[in-house]
Amino acid sequence: LDQIIQDMKEAEKNLTDMAKCCGLFVCPPSLAGPRAPGVPPTGVPSAPAGIPAPPRNPSPFTGPCVFLFRVTKDDVEEEIEQNLTQVDSMLSNLRSMAVDMSNEIDVQSKQVDSIKDKAVANVISINAANNQTTKMLKKA
Repeated sequence: LDQIIQDMKEAEKNLTDMAKCCGLFVCPPSLAGPRAPGVPPTGVPSAPAGIPAPPRNPSPFTGPCVFLFRVTKDDVEEEIEQNLTQVDSMLSNLRSMAVDMSNEIDVQSKQVDSIKDKAVANVISINAANNQTTKMLKKA
């Protein structure tokens, strides 16, 4: 999980650097300025470990997203815009998958903890039974 967090920070840094590239990309106002530590790009503070994050509201930016200032208004710019739109869609899908995986990991972690607790209880009861059996064998 720590590696995933580290990779996500690196990806965010790369995306920020890419957004600065040649000044071609339009940043929504909520993302344009510097972020406070612990606040992800969505503007929602990250939840502490073990506490599920609140559900996200849909993006306030509805309608088509413009990634590129039109300079020459030619087919190349249109293709770049389409490619960036596809990348945006793919990144949104990846984020959704990451959130789903995180939720599933949390559920499975709770199951593992429950299994571990049962295993410890079983070891304790087996040791008690072994001690009782040993005492009975010594008396016999």
